[in-house]
Amino acid sequence: DIYPCRVAGFSRTLDADPFRSGDRVAGCLTARELVRECYGEEIGVESTCPLDAVRSEPFIARCCRSERGGLRHWNGMFGAVVHWGASPREIAEAVVNVAAAWRDGDG
Repeated sequence: DIYPCRVAGFSRTLDADPFRSGDRVAGCLTARELVRECYGEEIGVESTCPLDAVRSEPFIARCCRSERGGLRHWNGMFGAVVHWGASPREIAEAVVNVAAAWRDGDG
């Protein structure tokens, strides 16, 4: 199996290793789009997107897609999405905003 990048310490990664027959990639929507663009549909991509893992509300999730950020409903559940590069302050603000909206019934 291949993982998105070497930063996490995985031995085989999308950014450095060729694919072999039967390989699957662990990755998010961005990884899926990159794999499809470069290799077509033959490579399987197993989702590791934090948003795909949301199972209850309210939630806070990180995502690499900045257009998904902010207060929102995802798969019918209310919460906040912060960018992977968000600062601790931005994450704390998201928690406060989710809690306030949830408490006020806006979630």
